[in-house]
Amino acid sequence: MNIDYSTGPKVRYPQAHEECYDVLTWVRGSGSSMGWDNERVSIGGGSAGANLALGALELARRAGDPAARTCVLLVPPLTRPSRPSSTPPPFPRPLVRTPKAPRWPGCGGRVPREED
Repeated sequence: MNIDYSTGPKVRYPQAHEECYDVLTWVRGSGSSMGWDNERVSIGGGSAGANLALGALELARRAGDPAARTCVLLVPPLTRPSRPSSTPPPFPRPLVRTPKAPRWPGCGGRVPREED
């Protein structure tokens, strides 16, 4: 389901987030009348839609609602806290195979083979 939420400059924050939360609440409460499983609700979005999905989930958390089982965020607007320059980067080893890094940390340290 796509939500036609209100956009600026006609409306101001947090109206679009509240509209998305209202739809999430409606789906959880009335979805069974449409043949949906109310216990297996997912929410997601891309870019600004991802921001609205997160906002709707936060409103659900504050209200004590069970919200959604799954959240899919495509190009979400995330930030990380700034760190002093003396702090090492979050991935000290490269995540790609190079001659200087012959092991793949995400594969238990072994290089995947063609059969894998």
